[in-house]
Order: sequence, then structure tokens, then C-alpha cells
Amino acid sequence: MRPSPAKSSCPERDRATLERELVELISGQLLDVAQGLEVDSSLPAAGLDSMAIMQLLVLIEERYGLWLPEADLVKENFADARALAALLAERLAGARNGERSNGR
Repeated sequence: MRPSPAKSSCPERDRATLERELVELISGQLLDVAQGLEVDSSLPAAGLDSMAIMQLLVLIEERYGLWLPEADLVKENFADARALAALLAERLAGARNGERSNGR
């Protein structure tokens, strides 16, 4: 069981920054994308499968201090970096406001 940080350990980030960071994280550490990855590139088409999603969740926790609840693990949230950044922005804002973000 992972502890839930009361507040996010990362500084406030805007959505565009999150999008860029996620593209760098995914393309740099998870996927071998020859043509490059853009914020609106399909992550499943680029090779983001269930195993890569699990690795991505660990990277998100390490980088942002945020563990996503099971309810957030739906294909729409992992369609592209833009959708994932929107989810993270929402969860990080909730963490800054003291809301539990891990559903545990």
C-alpha cells in the first residue's frame, strides 16, 4: 500500500507544462517512438500497453507524488498526453487543497 501525500510535492504546474513533461517522460523512459511523440499523439498507437501504463503510474508517483485511484485508470485518460495532463492537473489541484487523490 502506498502512502498518500497530504499535499503534492511538486510545484504548481500549468497544463501545458504537464503536457510537455509527460511527453518527455513517456517518450524518454517508456516508449521507443521513432517519429517523436506529440501531446495529441495516440498513446495506445505509440505502444502504451497495460505494462507501460503500470510503469507510467510509478513514474508519475515518483515525479509528482501522486498515485492515481483505480477509478482514473480508464482508456480515455490514457488516450494522449493532453488527456493525461488534464487528469493530473485536476488531481494535483485536489492534492494542493488537501483532498485525498488515491482513493484509499
